[in-house]
Amino acid sequence: MPDIKYFPALKTQKTASGEFEIIAGITLESILKKELCSNYRFEIEKQTADYKKLGMNMRYQAAKSFLHAVSSWPSQISLDLDTTIYPNAAMRIKGKVSVNLFLRCFCNCEQIGKEEIINRYLALMPLLISHFPEYSFVPITDNEDLERRLFPFETTYAISIGKKSDTIRLTSPLPRVSMGFGPVIESFGEDCSLNQTFSWMPDPETYESKIVHTLLENLEPARVYVRFQTSRPDEKEISDLEKNVETCEQFLSMAKIHQITLNRYTELLRDSSIKRLSKLAGPCFRLKVAMLSPYKIDSSLIDILGSSLTVSDSTIPFEGGYTWVQINPESIFDKTILNDKSIFTLGKRVTGFKRD
Repeated sequence: MPDIKYFPALKTQKTASGEFEIIAGITLESILKKELCSNYRFEIEKQTADYKKLGMNMRYQAAKSFLHAVSSWPSQISLDLDTTIYPNAAMRIKGKVSVNLFLRCFCNCEQIGKEEIINRYLALMPLLISHFPEYSFVPITDNEDLERRLFPFETTYAISIGKKSDTIRLTSPLPRVSMGFGPVIESFGEDCSLNQTFSWMPDPETYESKIVHTLLENLEPARVYVRFQTSRPDEKEISDLEKNVETCEQFLSMAKIHQITLNRYTELLRDSSIKRLSKLAGPCFRLKVAMLSPYKIDSSLIDILGSSLTVSDSTIPFEGGYTWVQINPESIFDKTILNDKSIFTLGKRVTGFKRD
């Protein structure tokens, strides 16, 4: 009989802080429904628009339910989604996409860490099967295979994507365009301005992202890396949100009758902070989103990745959009470095691997 292994290989290493980091891997072996991996541009004659939308919404809800389930895990456990694309310039059909899930546990005791990672693996596999029956996941049982998937190529360039934030003055919430011979210079009074972090606004219909198809047409391999780690909001974030609500209320109480538009925007800012405070009472994550490559990444690819995470032109003011920065590739796997300090929550508009 063949030697079948049911448990993943474990990689153990020490972090800079002296902790043990134990890593286990799961890989996507196959997709059981061919419609999931087909390009919808060439399937119009086979599927109606309503059927496609129904399928995307079903996967949307399944992914949301999955993230709710793992949100109860302790903060020393992280779940990493790694999508590595190997294009073939000579023949596109020979391009490869490798999708892996890495479980990481940070612990002061190596033995306890290994027991914890195996227990989480045993809990994760049934969750994947029940929430994503179309996907066939198997453990990575070979140590060399695990190492190869963790470091598929030498990375020299990396970017991270995070939320957009801005200081908004309540007397002029919309940006002004400079005119004349110099910029418009305004002083922001501490009593009438607030710091606003723009929530991500993903759309279920963008679940089928173009990023993989685009990277398959590229000349060099690339890697999209997403890390989820459960967390609780710090006191400073809650305090800032409460201060925003108070500032908006003070402005509205002193507003003049003719300031109808300004009052409306102030109400939207206040309601956004209240909604954010409400969501922070539920499941929360810290998130790291990055793209890695052996060469410099073109800005158009970054825009496609950002657009798959959140709409750039949200119809709701002060929400949507993203920012990106170039980072040290080695910092991607450091648990203490997160590209976005803001907590991500599970709201109504959360997709599978996208956060609100």
